[in-house]
Amino acid sequence: MIWRFRKSGKISEEEEEKVERKAARLIGYSFFVSRIAYVLYESGKKLYLQEIPNPSLLGIIIAIASIIVMPILFT
Repeated sequence: MIWRFRKSGKISEEEEEKVERKAARLIGYSFFVSRIAYVLYESGKKLYLQEIPNPSLLGIIIAIASIIVMPILFT
C-alpha cells in the first residue's frame, strides 16, 4: 500500500484509479490466500492428530458472508 500512496497526486486521475484498483485486488488476493493457508493448516492439523472438527454457528455465518461479499469486493 505504501507504493500506492507515494504515487498519489503525482500521476493523472486515470492512472491513479488504475493504481487504486491494482492495490484493492492485491489486498483481496492476500486475504484470500491467507484464508486458504489457515484452512489448510487447521485441516491438516485435525487430520494428523485424528481429531473430529467441530462445526460452529459463527464459522458457518463467516463462511456464508465470505461467499457473498468476496466476489463483490473483487469487482
